[in-house]
Amino acid sequence: MMDLAESADLLRLPVEAVRALATAGYLKISAEDGTGPSFSVSDLKGFLARNAEGGSTILVPDDADPTELLEALEGRSGEMARRALDIFRQAMPEASIWTADEQRRFVEQSTARFEAILAVTRAGDRVDLLAIDTAVRAAVEGGSGRTLLPRLTAAMAPLQPALVETDFGLVAGEVLRRERKRAMVVLFTALEAGALGEGLLPVLTQLTVRHKVVLAAVHDPVVTSMAAGRGTAPAVYGAAAAHRTLAERARLQAALQRHEVEVIDAPADVFASRVADAYLAMKATGRL
Repeated sequence: MMDLAESADLLRLPVEAVRALATAGYLKISAEDGTGPSFSVSDLKGFLARNAEGGSTILVPDDADPTELLEALEGRSGEMARRALDIFRQAMPEASIWTADEQRRFVEQSTARFEAILAVTRAGDRVDLLAIDTAVRAAVEGGSGRTLLPRLTAAMAPLQPALVETDFGLVAGEVLRRERKRAMVVLFTALEAGALGEGLLPVLTQLTVRHKVVLAAVHDPVVTSMAAGRGTAPAVYGAAAAHRTLAERARLQAALQRHEVEVIDAPADVFASRVADAYLAMKATGRL
């Protein structure tokens, strides 16, 4: 019998990825106590044997019901997001001193992303993942059906934030190299004029010629609230700054739309549904 940490070491996956796989039924839990789940060595070795690519492709038991697995995970988006926050606290010292509001926004945004992934998974389409800043940090190719979500979970669990400027030339190059057929390419990034204006816009045509591109950004409702501030000098200055931020976002959104990019700029509580709606609308109108 091996505990959670030992199992993660054997599978060469993060502890939280192994826990998520067990929660979804992809790994059989042999025992569980106050310290967490334990797994039999034979089950773990069987799991490894089913993965021909050394663990990068996660297979599930033949008798697993994909609908049941999706339903089990669908109710756990918030739980997975909270676990992601725990990982950030351990890996990034600054995350441990986030305010309660910052932690809430992080959990809301992470939950929205998990829910968006689940919506696409239910439709049965192929989904690829690329996590890129100045290099490719994670990649999942050819994901569909019951194998998709555990592979995405395992790939994203080790990711850590970094204050670097995204190399959108690399993003475009990797997408074009990996995706030969027309696809919906969703860029999850911040809607910021500096990074996108200098980095994304010059290479955008390379993507839009072949693919339908959607840029999805989480909108902070606090900025909209600040724009209505009046009564005191700090409130007026805050309102002026908020109006400038909103105007810059509007100009950038218009520039992206001129390049035939659909922009989703929504608060965290409706972010996932907006992304899913865009995907479903494209399928319904034959644009994919």
